[in-house]
Order: sequence, then structure tokens, then C-alpha cells
Amino acid sequence: MGLDSLRGRYILIATLLFALLGSGVLLGHFFVQQTLHSHHQKMQQQVRVADLVHDLMLRVSALKTSLLDFIILPEEQPRQALQAADQELAGSIASLAQMDWLQQRGGFRDLLQDLERDSRQLRVEIRSLMQLRSDPEKTFPFTTVMIELADINAGFLGAVAAALEDGATDAAGREVRRLLEECRYNWVRVIADFRLLVAIRFGVFTGDSRHAFDLRVENIEMFLQQVATGLLRLAELEEAGRLEFEVSEALAQMRQAHAAGRSRYLQSIEMLRSPAWRADLTALEQRLRPLFASLESSLTGLYDQLEASWVESMRDMGRIAQQLLDFLWWLLVGGIVTTFLGYLFFDRAVLKPIGDVATALRSEAHGGGGEVSFQPGARETRDLCEAFSEMREQVNSRQQRLANILDNTAEAIITIDEGGCIETFNVAAERLLGYRSEEVIGQSLGRLMPEAHGHRHDGYLHEYLKGGLFRHVLGNERELCMRRKDGSEVPVSIKVSETLISGRRLFTALVVDITERKAMLARLQHMAERDPLTNLPNRALFQDRLGHAMAVADHARKGFALLFIDLDKFKHINDSLGHQTGDKVLQFVAGRLLEQVRESDTVARLGGDEFTLILEGMNQIEQAARVAHKILHRLGQPLWVDGHEFHLRASIGIAFYPEDGETADELLKHADIAMYQAKTTGAGGYQFFSPQMNVAAMERLVLEEALRQAVQQGQFELHFQPKVEIASNRIIGAEALLRWRHPERGIIAPDSFIPLAEESGLIVPIGEWVLRTACQQAVRMGCFGEGSRGPCSMAVNVSPRQFQQPDFVSQVERIIAETGVDPGCLELELTEGILIHDFNDVSHKLGALSALGVRLSVDDFGTGYSSLAYLKRLPIDVLKVDRSFVRDVSQDVNDAVIVEAILAMAQHLGKYVSAEGVEDESQLDFLRRNGCDAYQGYLFSRPLPYADFERLLHTVGQQCCPADPLS
Repeated sequence: MGLDSLRGRYILIATLLFALLGSGVLLGHFFVQQTLHSHHQKMQQQVRVADLVHDLMLRVSALKTSLLDFIILPEEQPRQALQAADQELAGSIASLAQMDWLQQRGGFRDLLQDLERDSRQLRVEIRSLMQLRSDPEKTFPFTTVMIELADINAGFLGAVAAALEDGATDAAGREVRRLLEECRYNWVRVIADFRLLVAIRFGVFTGDSRHAFDLRVENIEMFLQQVATGLLRLAELEEAGRLEFEVSEALAQMRQAHAAGRSRYLQSIEMLRSPAWRADLTALEQRLRPLFASLESSLTGLYDQLEASWVESMRDMGRIAQQLLDFLWWLLVGGIVTTFLGYLFFDRAVLKPIGDVATALRSEAHGGGGEVSFQPGARETRDLCEAFSEMREQVNSRQQRLANILDNTAEAIITIDEGGCIETFNVAAERLLGYRSEEVIGQSLGRLMPEAHGHRHDGYLHEYLKGGLFRHVLGNERELCMRRKDGSEVPVSIKVSETLISGRRLFTALVVDITERKAMLARLQHMAERDPLTNLPNRALFQDRLGHAMAVADHARKGFALLFIDLDKFKHINDSLGHQTGDKVLQFVAGRLLEQVRESDTVARLGGDEFTLILEGMNQIEQAARVAHKILHRLGQPLWVDGHEFHLRASIGIAFYPEDGETADELLKHADIAMYQAKTTGAGGYQFFSPQMNVAAMERLVLEEALRQAVQQGQFELHFQPKVEIASNRIIGAEALLRWRHPERGIIAPDSFIPLAEESGLIVPIGEWVLRTACQQAVRMGCFGEGSRGPCSMAVNVSPRQFQQPDFVSQVERIIAETGVDPGCLELELTEGILIHDFNDVSHKLGALSALGVRLSVDDFGTGYSSLAYLKRLPIDVLKVDRSFVRDVSQDVNDAVIVEAILAMAQHLGKYVSAEGVEDESQLDFLRRNGCDAYQGYLFSRPLPYADFERLLHTVGQQCCPADPLS
């Protein structure tokens, strides 16, 4: 302690003054002073230790809080907070351990060692827990199962959606749709209850969590069982042949997803029941809580010992208090003298430097750069001034860092005062709005707003400051437009906060450019409402516009027309030229439709080749007919796509609102019915809806339902028409013809139900039944191998839809194996229309059937796309001349020429020829003269039931036709 310090000078003066009072008093007073100094140092150490211990307790509590925050939300910010709290706790313990006063006392030293040991172990355990919590699969063992569940859920719901999209719309289809909807509903309930189950396990809800957990488990098992019941019912419908092929495929996926999902859900529930469902909580309870308890115990021990040391110090202070009292009396006289001298010294050496520092601080606060002068001999004043300089450098450094942060942040930050004037304008704001900061600082914020809203800004701010209006703006994100320097507007997201600094209210706005977000939302909305192929409104947007048109019509009391357009035979384009060409055709069709309507009308694509038109304000039949005629004419004009010329035709159904339907579904349904009527009356026309059409549609639905029941109840039977060899007049085979024996209407001819069966898809199970039954009857009649004396062939008609099934060849092969029929006795009759679609597939299937030994014939030859090309390239065995040519062959020269040409062509190609519909001898003579091989018709016999046909074989006495002993 030298004379360059204030304390040294003060002690020197006091010593000189005390010497005047006497050596004895000075020595006594010096002893008291030393004693007080010692106790003062001790108490300072105790206070410092107490502060450190209290700080340690706070840091332990903060560490526990950070640890729990990280366990709840293991993101980067909680992780950093936890690491910082851990480091701060370790630093505080290290600071406490370095205090010599504690190290010199045995009790404190042991507690410090315990603290350091527990701190090190705690840091190790926290790092371990952080690594564990950062891995969700280790923290939550059921995570893997939940990921699998997400894929299973998506697969199940995707299969249901596919089945709903491809399902039929008839009564049976509605039953299937209802079951599919119930399965989807129950599966969604399983997902929802499982999410609630996980939320309950995480402690999101209060109350009796165990009861809530068990209740959700019961709900999951119940809904899983209901899904299983629905799948079982769908399986029954599938076995009955009432499901579409696509629905059957989707049902298989649903079963697989249900089985996997049930297993995974039950596995997840068991995992959630387990006490060890979260590994991080186990580590917290078993390893970290004991360490925290030990730390807190050690800190409590330190507090207890400090308290004991404090009590001891207080007792010492009491003993010297009396000595101090005596000393004060002696010091009073000297104090009066030293007070005056000390005041002079204090004024010169302390007050003046402190005043200089205060003046400089005020100058610095107001933006000045004041310097501080000090006495060169006073170390304390020099330290004070140096500390002020360091403080000023740190403040300037922090301000610079803050400025750098504001300038480098990606978001624009603008600060205004109570008057609405801009105070800060960072670099991001300059980039966003095009202004330099010096151009706008001090200006009103309204300058940055669009002209329509800028003048209102000051009024809003005044109202807020006056009465607190518009408080909902603070802290909430809002979207608005701001004006750039070039006058353009930019959409932004803005969030405003209020700050009170030195009694001044400042408002800070965080501004983000949302131009790309707006564009993305617009693109998503376009994708959700537009057909991706034609860019026309899709079904969802069409329904919205239809509802809007109905509302406008109700308000204006003026209806409108709805047109339902379906392209005729569009499937042929896809099948023959591919879907890429078909898609281009649809795009051209969309363009031509848009050409024929007004801008206020709506043209939409519902799917496939179906389009709809909403003609608002058009409620006259003549107006709608004129538009339909224009559309048909435009679509019928030549269209070139990929080198192919198309002459498109379409069928249009027209319904009016509100006459033909008061709801959107009813109106669309009636327009569809009218379109179907237009298609049945002849392609390329239009029809207006009438109630009679609805009746016809209902009759068709009734017939379709009866047809489904016929399939289930076995109401079909086969009749057989003999095939006769012309040269020998012998029965050489028979054609199996389908008949429907209705329980009320009796025998129904095939022409009345075959088209409906073909359209509804029922022709596939019906065709399989016909093929199987015909093969069984052929075996019963003895046509099963070489040496047989029964009919040499059994001809069965194959429908186009049945032939197009992927498993048709394997189906034929399976039926042959199951019935035991000789493949050589089986003859499959195909129409020419089958042979021209997807030639590669047809060629492959016919080759496989021919390899089995099955005979192949072309039915109704000459009425379709007769071509020498496919006759040459495909393994066709028999050509059957259509009855339309045979009927007038003896009277009509044209028919005679056609039949002669067919027979001549077949002879040159080496094909066997049979004629249908022979009813008189003149027709038979013509066929015999021109080399026809066989015939069938009423001239020989009508189609007969099995028993009558068998009697016919006995009656004609053919050598090849005795009754089979098995019959």
C-alpha cells in the first residue's frame, strides 16, 4: 500500500494525527483496527462463499429446468441451453473450489471434493442422455413400429380410395361402396384413437390417464374388428362375383394392410404399456436424479457450515464491540480534526474525478465522446477512468455487433417511434424496398405503404397510443403489401413488437417477403382445382361452380343448362394407338369445347372422356340445342394427331336447372341419363332429359340387379344348335347358346341382357360359367377323345370383355383340366372386333390357346373388320359366315357375291367355313355349290335344351351320337 493511492495517503495522515494523541492510544487503536480488519476479511470471504453457493443452487435448478426442456423438446435451442447451463455450473464449482479460504478448512474441502466429483459425473450422464434423446428410435422404442404403421395406413387408405374410384355405381356397387366407406371410416377411427393413445401416454391430457388409455385400446380393438368384419363381407361379395376386378385387387391389398396393421397396432400398444417405453426418463430417474440430489445435499452442507462459521464470527464481533466503543471515545477528538482534513483531501482526490467521469458518461449517453482527466498520483482515480474507457469500448463493440446482426439478418427490420417516424432501417429492408436507410430514416412509415393505405397509418398509430386500439396487431403475424421505391408493391408478412427504452415507446417490425409463398399457394390451388391433362376445371371445381351457378339462378330466378358430353368409342383410340395419343386427343377436344362457349360458361373434365358444360343464363331448349349442335359439328371436323386422322363423335345429354333437378347431384345424374339415352339411340347426337328416361334408367338398374341375382342363383341354362356337315349331312358339332330362365318372365333371349352384362362386367363370370358348363355337357355327350361317337366339337362364344381378361388363357386351361374335355372338341368363337385390338396381346393369347389344341373360329365373319392380314398371321381354324349374308343369298346378288368371295378366300387360305342362319333348301344348295363345309340353322334344328338335343342325336341315328352312359 503506497502513497500513490488514496488509502495510503489517508492512513499516513491519520497516523500522524494519532501520534499526537499518544503512543499508547495509537497502539490500542491499532490493535482494534487489525482485529476488525481480520474479522472483516473473514466475513467478506463468508459472504462471497454464500453468494457462490446460492448461485450454485440457482444454476443447479436452471440445469434441471434445461434438462427437462430438452427431454420435452430435443431441438437445437434446448440442446444449446442445456450445454450452456452445464458449463456454467461446472465453472461456478471450479470458482468455488479455487478459494483458498475454503481449501484451508477440512469440512469445506471434503464437501468441495464431493461437489467436483458429482459435477463431473453429472456432465457425463447429461452428455449420455443428450445422445440418447437425439436418437428417437432409442428414446422411443416404438418409433420404428409407428413408421411402419404410417406406410400401412397409407396403403390401406390408398387401396380403399382406388376401390371407391373404380367401383360400380349400381345397387350392388352402392353396397360395395358402403362397405368400403365403413372400412375407411373405421380405419381412420383406429388412426385417431391411436394418436390419442400416444398423446395420453405423453401426458398431454389430465385426469385418469390409465382409464383413458384402456378406453382407447378398447376402441382400437373394436374398430379393427369392425374393419375385419367389413373385409369379410367384401370377401363374400367377391366370392359371389359381385366385385369389379379392380375392387378385388384393392380388397387383397386391404386384407394384407389390415393383417399387418393389426399386428403393428397391438405391438405398439404393448410397447406403450411397458414402464420402459421412454429410455430417457429411465436414465433421468435412475442416474441423474441421484446426482442432482447429491449436489443439492453438498450445497446444503456448505450452507450449514457457513452458517456455523457466521455464528462464530458474530460472537467474535460481540467481544470486540466493547473494545471498539472505548476506542471510539478516543477517536472522537481525532475524528473531528481528521474529518476536516479528510474532506479537503476527498474533495480534491475523489469527488472531482468522479464528477469528471459522470460528466463524460452523460456526454457518451447523448452521443458525445468526452474524455476524462485524472490526478496522475491517485491510483484509484486512474483505475476509475481506465474502467470507464474500457466500458465505453465494450458498449461501442456491442453496438457494432448489434448493427452487424441487423445488417446481416435475412429479414427486414424497421423501427419507428411514437410519431410513426422510422428510426432504424437495416440492409435487408434496403434490399426489399429499394430505399437506402438515409433516405427513409426520419420519414413516416406511411411512405412505405401503398397509396390507398399509407395515409391511414398515422391514424392507426394515434388511435393505438390514445386508447389501446389495434392491440391485436402486436405479436401477431399479418400479411399486407408494401410499396418499393420504384412504386411496385410487394406482399409481405409483418410482425410488430413494442419496446420501452428510456421511457420512449418504440415499435419494431419484422418484415418477410412472401412473394414466393403466394406463388406457391396459387400453384397448389391450381393443381387442386384443375385437370392436369387439359387444364380444365376438375370435378371438385366443377361442383363448386355448379353450386355457384345454382345460387345465382335462384337469386335471378333464371335457370341454366348443364351438358354432359361423352366421346363415342374413345376407348378404341387408347387400345389401338396408346394412351399418349388418347391424351393428346383429349387436349384437342378440350380446346374445341372452349371455342364453342362463352367466357362466362364453364367447361370441365370429370374424368376419362367425360366433359361437362355449365351454360349460365341459358334456359331455352333452342339455345342449348344450338350449342350442342355447334359442339358436335366442331368435334366431327378432321383432327390430326401423331399422323392419324380422327373424326370424333360424341353423345350429349342436356338437363335444365331447376326443371330437371333441384340439387347438383340430381341435375348431373339426369344429364348423364340423357347422355346415355343419346348414346343408345345412335352415336353423335344429343338428347334432352325427360322423366321417361329416368324410368328407363331405373328399369335398366332393375334388370341389372336381376341379372346379378341370376348369376348368384344359377338361373342360366344352355341350349345347343347342331352344326351339320354339308357333304354328309351328319351332325359334326354343336354351338352352346346361353338362355336366361327368369322365375317370373320365363326364357329371356340373349339380345335382351348380353349387352347389359357386357357393360356391367357380369359377362366375365357368366362367360366362365358358359364355358365350364359347355365343356361338362360335351363330356356327358361323349365328346372327350379319339374314338368318340359324340359331337366332334362344342362351340362356345367368347365376349370381348371376357377375352381381354389377363387370366383368360389360364382360365380355359383350368376348365379343360377340371372337366376332362378333350381340347380338340372345344371351339372358341371370337368376333372380328376382338382381333383388331392390341394385336400383340391377341396374338399371344390365340397362340397359347392353339397350343392347347383348342380350335378357334371367327364368328359373324364379314360384318366387322375382315382382313386377310389377321387371317394370315393368327391361328384361325374356322370362319363363320354371318346370317345377314346367308338370309338373302338366293335373292340378293350382292349378298351372293359377298358369300362367294368369302368362301373363295377361305378356300385359298385353307380355312374351314361354316354358315349361320340357313333356313331353306335354296340357301343350302347355294352353299353346297360354292364349297361351304358346314352349316347350322332352323333348316336342320332350332337351338335345343340339353335333353332335347340328346334325343335329337338318337333320332337322326347318327353313328357318332349314342347316349353317353354317364348321362
